[in-house]
Amino acid sequence: MHTRTGLSFSAAALIAAFGLFAGLTTAAASADDSAAFIGAWQGSWSGDSSGKFEMNITKGSGGKLSGSISPKPDDGDGYTVEFKTVEIASGKLTAKFEDPGGEVEIVITGSVEGKSAKGTYTVHQKSGGSQAETGSWTATRK
Repeated sequence: MHTRTGLSFSAAALIAAFGLFAGLTTAAASADDSAAFIGAWQGSWSGDSSGKFEMNITKGSGGKLSGSISPKPDDGDGYTVEFKTVEIASGKLTAKFEDPGGEVEIVITGSVEGKSAKGTYTVHQKSGGSQAETGSWTATRK
């Protein structure tokens, strides 16, 4: 139970970070929407669980976005995982990652306003796909 909560919070942190990047992208209003999201972020999440996170978004060759998130639940151990997907469309960030055990998938969405970002997260059980947890996140650029 604590592992899932910790993973969920990690997911929430990632979602928040991506949301911030998406918001910055909208503020930039440039041909490259992802530019505002590139970099390091730190924040927190709350909802069915809570904690703090750090997130990094990078842009590789060919313009592909990637990154990692390091959530630290208030009631559990922290970890670091790579994002499975990072997408930015119309100023909105959507990122997906799994907990280290691969039991749950976390989806974060959000937008950026200035140097901060906010959004929501959902955690789904991979077996059966049922929603296990929801909440919100906020982050600021490091």
